[in-house]
Amino acid sequence: MLSKRNPDAPALAASSFIVLPQERVELTPAQRVAYRQVTTALQIGPLAVISGEAGSGKRTVLAQLARDLGARLIGADELQRHLMVRDENTRDIATFEYLERAVVANEVTCLWWDDTHLEIGALSNHMQPEIHGVLVKSLFRTLQRAGHKLIVAGPPKKSYAPSMLHTGYAIGEEIPSFAAEDYRVALTNMIGETRVGNIDCDAMFRHAPLLNMHDLKVIARALLMAERDGDRIGTASVLRVIDAVVREGNVNLKEVEDVTFDLLPGAEHIRDALEKLVVRPIELASSMPGGVKPKRGVLLYGPPGTGKTSIGRALANRMGGRFFLIDGSMLTEPPGAFFEKFLTVVHDAMREGPSVLFIDDADVLFEIVHISGLTRYLLTLLDGLESESSRNVCVVLTAMDPRKVPEAILRSGRIELWLEARRPMAETRARMIQRWLHGAMPREHDVDLPKLGELTSGFIAADLRRIVMDAQCLYGMDLHRRAVPQAAQHYLERAIVTLKQARNRMAEVLGKPEMRIP
Repeated sequence: MLSKRNPDAPALAASSFIVLPQERVELTPAQRVAYRQVTTALQIGPLAVISGEAGSGKRTVLAQLARDLGARLIGADELQRHLMVRDENTRDIATFEYLERAVVANEVTCLWWDDTHLEIGALSNHMQPEIHGVLVKSLFRTLQRAGHKLIVAGPPKKSYAPSMLHTGYAIGEEIPSFAAEDYRVALTNMIGETRVGNIDCDAMFRHAPLLNMHDLKVIARALLMAERDGDRIGTASVLRVIDAVVREGNVNLKEVEDVTFDLLPGAEHIRDALEKLVVRPIELASSMPGGVKPKRGVLLYGPPGTGKTSIGRALANRMGGRFFLIDGSMLTEPPGAFFEKFLTVVHDAMREGPSVLFIDDADVLFEIVHISGLTRYLLTLLDGLESESSRNVCVVLTAMDPRKVPEAILRSGRIELWLEARRPMAETRARMIQRWLHGAMPREHDVDLPKLGELTSGFIAADLRRIVMDAQCLYGMDLHRRAVPQAAQHYLERAIVTLKQARNRMAEVLGKPEMRIP
C-alpha cells in the first residue's frame, strides 16, 4: 500500500510569491527526515504523527505524503465546519466519530490538526481524561479493524495527551530545527534557483540560525518586492531584510536610547562581570564547544533609578543582539492573556538570539497572586537555557528587594550572577552630570564637577539626569524672559536645591522618611 501513487493528486497551494507553482515543492532536509520517519512508522503501526513547532513545515510534509500515498487530506477547517453546529459538550465525541468514519472510508487518511487553536489530546478543557482515553482507543481499534492508516500533523509531542502516546502505535519524531541547507531549499521553492544562487545561505544561517518557514516566506516576499524596486537579490539584501522585518524585539530600538557601557558611569563593576561571565563565554562557545558556558541568568538589584534597565540595554548592545522587555505593563490583562504575552516574548527572544530577556521589577511580579504560576514557569525556562535553541539568550531579572525573589530561582545554574546597582558615589555623580551636559547651557566648560558631586549626595542616576534637564529648562526660561543668562553652574545648583525640596516634601506627605535627600 505504501508504494501507491496518485498522479492526479493536486499540487500544494502556492502563495503569490512562488515563482514556479506548477512544479512539485521540494522538501527541505529537515522535512525529509520527518517524511522518512513517518513512512517507516506506518510499516509498524496504523497511526503516525508528524510533530514540530509552528513554522517547521508539518503541513508541507503531510501534503507530500497525501499525494504520494493517494490519501485523503483533512484540514482543521473541514473539522471546524463539521463541528460548528454541534453543542459544545458533544464536540469532542463528534470529532472522533467523524474521524472514525473518515478512516474507514479511506485506505490512508492525512489529518492536519492546526496547533494554533486545536490540539490532539486537548480538544476541550471539560473532557475527563478517562473519557478521552476511551475515544482514542476506539479510534485506534477502528484503524486496526479496517487495516487502514492515519497520519496526523500537529504540535510538538509534549502537547499530546498520554492517552494518545500509550496506545501502542509508532510515533514519528519532531521535525528538526532548520540548517543552512533547509534555508536554501525553502527559498528555492519560493523565489527560484537562479535568485538563491546569489545568496550565501551559510552566512544567512550564521546571521539568523533559528528562522522557520513563516520567517522564510516573509523574507522571500520582501526580496521580490525589493527586486521589483531595482534592488538586486543577494546575501547583503537578505541580511538587511532579516534585520528589518524578522529579527525585531518587542521594544522598538529606534525609540529607545542606544546605550553602551561607556555611557554608564558607576556601572564598571557590572560591566566587567557581564563581560567576563556572559559576553566572552558566548563569543568563545563556538570555538570551545563544551569548554566554556556563559551565565544564563543575571539578577540586577538595587534602588529604583540606579540604571538597571540601561544596563540591560547596554548588555544587549554589547552582545550585538536584541532587547526583549517583560514588565508590569502586561499586568493590565487577565492571567491567561498575561501568560500568552509572556510566552510570546520568551519565544521571540529565543528565536532571535543573541538576545537579552529583561524581566523588570521581578520581585513585584512574584508577589502578584493572579500570576502565581510565574515562578514555576521561570524555573522551567531557566533549566532549559542550555538547549541549542537558547544558547545565546541571557535572562536578566531586576529587583529592588532581592529577598522577594524565590530562592529556587537564585540557585546555581539558574539566576546565579547577582550584581548590585549601587547609589553612585560623589566622583561617579560628577561623571554622570558631565555625561548629560551637551553644550546646551552657557559656560559648561567652567562647571565645578567635584562641587556638584558633593551637592548631590543621596541622588541616584535618574535624579542626576533630571537636574541637568531641569537646569536646561531654567536657562530656557531666562532666554524667554530676555533675562541675562547665568553660567551653567548657577542653573545646576538651583535645580539641585529644587529637587531636594520637592523630594523631601513628598517624603513628608507620604510618611516615608527613606525618600528624603539629606
